[in-house]
Amino acid sequence: MAKNALAASLESIFVTVDQIGEVYDSVKKYQSIHLDDYDKNYELDTMQRTYNKDMEEMDIDIANYEGLVEWQKKLNKYKEEGVKMTEEEVAVLQAEYEY
Repeated sequence: MAKNALAASLESIFVTVDQIGEVYDSVKKYQSIHLDDYDKNYELDTMQRTYNKDMEEMDIDIANYEGLVEWQKKLNKYKEEGVKMTEEEVAVLQAEYEY
């Protein structure tokens, strides 16, 4: 019923109720594959703590390891507000660190 009411008000943009449903479904699918900010920040903060602990235990100068510097930059970029991240991107970032 809500779809029909919306279709009536948007009939100049969409031809059918099915088109509105398709757009709605696409938006929901997009939202479901991206982590919300809380989950994203939890995953990134966990990686950051592991990284910090490893750096303390190894007692190395990170500047000598370009790969670690680049990984840290990538992590910080993902931490920025508004940046969307999927579970797959979290897994890739974790794998890059572990490699």
